[in-house]
Amino acid sequence: MARFFKNWINDRNRGVKERVKETLSIPSKPRIELENSIIELQISKLDNKIAHSRDREVRIFDRIVADIQSHNDISAKMLSKELANLRHNQRILNQARRTLEQASIRSSTVSDLLEVMKTLEPVISPVKDIKSDVTRLKPAIVSEVDYLQMITNSVMSESNQNSEMNMDLANLNNETDNDIEQIMAEASDKTKE
Repeated sequence: MARFFKNWINDRNRGVKERVKETLSIPSKPRIELENSIIELQISKLDNKIAHSRDREVRIFDRIVADIQSHNDISAKMLSKELANLRHNQRILNQARRTLEQASIRSSTVSDLLEVMKTLEPVISPVKDIKSDVTRLKPAIVSEVDYLQMITNSVMSESNQNSEMNMDLANLNNETDNDIEQIMAEASDKTKE
């Protein structure tokens, strides 16, 4: 009895992570497939019972109709109660079938997730290493991005100054053109005189 309590305490002291690892270390895909096949077998049994129940329902309904036509009210009432119970049982069977179908879908989803986990397992540790490297390098990256932003801002401000200067030169060119035109006009006036 002491060994039982010792094992009980040791089991309770284990963390969830260790218990999950232990559960996942057991080949679970064959177990899930076995359980899924058992569920499918139960669904097929329920389908047979539901079909048998529907046949029985049709027979009882026909008997009720025949009893009502022959004015046998007592037998019709007894058969109608039996029909009501049969329909109630059919609802229960249908609900059980839907529940088993949902369990089957969930177990197949778990099986698919286990495949995905096994596929991604070799990638998980390098991604964790990259994450730690990125967090370690984050301050340096931020400072480099700030430096690049500062350079970009200075280049943009210099280009804005040059564009203003170009605009002034363009204005000068327009003024010069106007001045030249005026001089040409005055010169042509003087030559005409």
